[in-house]
Amino acid sequence: MTLRAWSARALLPRLFPVRLLILLSLAAPAHAIPPGITGAPIRLDFQTNPGAIINLRQQGVVIGTAPLQVTIGQALVNGSISQQVIGTSDYPGEGSRSVCVEIQSSGFDPAIHTSVEIPITVTGGNQQSQTLTVRLVQQAGPTVNPQNNADVDACFDNNQAPVANAGPVARTVADTDGKPGENVTLDGSASTDADGSITNYQWTLPDSEQTLGNGPSPTLVAALPDGVNRVQLTVTDDSGDSETGISTTEVNITVGVAVPTTLTANAGPDQSVKDTDAQLGENVTLNGHEQSTISDCHVCLDVGRNRTGQRHRSHAHDPSSERGHGGSADDHGHRQPHFHG
Repeated sequence: MTLRAWSARALLPRLFPVRLLILLSLAAPAHAIPPGITGAPIRLDFQTNPGAIINLRQQGVVIGTAPLQVTIGQALVNGSISQQVIGTSDYPGEGSRSVCVEIQSSGFDPAIHTSVEIPITVTGGNQQSQTLTVRLVQQAGPTVNPQNNADVDACFDNNQAPVANAGPVARTVADTDGKPGENVTLDGSASTDADGSITNYQWTLPDSEQTLGNGPSPTLVAALPDGVNRVQLTVTDDSGDSETGISTTEVNITVGVAVPTTLTANAGPDQSVKDTDAQLGENVTLNGHEQSTISDCHVCLDVGRNRTGQRHRSHAHDPSSERGHGGSADDHGHRQPHFHG
C-alpha cells in the first residue's frame, strides 16, 4: 500500500465520528485513552516562518493518554517525496519521547506545491500505536519556542503522576467484640489523577510484607491485628508509564486491644436456713445457680439455740444416738440433746 493511499482527504469523513467519540470520552475518562490521530492538519505559515517546531498535541493533531511518542516520516509534496521543498525531523531527536516535530521549508510555493502530506506514527505508554498521513497547510498555528522551558517541557508530554490518598494519616479503631483484631474499611477514593484515571489500588502492610488487597476498587475491608498498623496504598494510573504512573502513601491505623469481659460473681444475700426435718442436710436454693443439696460439713445451719440463748453451730445429730443420755423433747416430739453451758 502506498503512502498516497493513506490520504487524509479520503479518511477525514470517517475520522469525524471517531474524533467525536474520543472527545466525549475526555469528559469523564474511565480508562486510558488510546493514542490516536484526529485527522486535523498541521498548520504552518511558511511565508513568515519557513522553519518551526510544532507540538502536534497542542495543534490537536494527536490525542491519547500521556505520555505519547510521535515519529514523523518524509513529506510528500504533490505525491512525491521532496526533502528539498519540505524537510521533517523528530524533535528534539530521533528516539526521544516527544509529541513535537520540526519542519523546514525551502522554496515552498503554495501555488505550485498544492498538496503536502506527512506520515506520522503516534505510540502510547501502553505500546498501542496508530499511523496516518496528515496534511500540512499554509496557515498560522501555534509553534514551540525552543528558548521557553515550558514549551520544551510540553514536547516531552510527561504523564502527570497520580496522587494516592488513603485518608487521615493516623486514626484509631476501637475494639468492638472483645476479640483480637478488627475488620477495618480502607478507603482510597480520595486519590486523584489529573490527566487520566486510576486503574489499580494496592493495600499492603509493609512491615510484614503482607498484601491486603489489589484491584480496581478504591475501598477494601481488611482484618487488622491489634496495635499500630502501618498501611501502605499504591495507586496506578492509566498511562502505562512505569516511572510516573505510580504513587504511594501511608497511614497508621491503631486497632484497640481487646479487653476480656469482667465477670462478677453474685450469690445473693447471706441466708440462714433452719432445719426442717431433723435429718442431715437441707435443700437450699442458691441465687445465681441451680438448686443443690449441701452437706452440713460445708454449710452452717441454724439448728436452734442452746439454753443460754447462744446460737449453736454444729453438725446435725441423729436423735436416736442421744437415747439413754437424757434430753428433752422439742415441739415435734423429737428428742433433743442437752447442751452444757
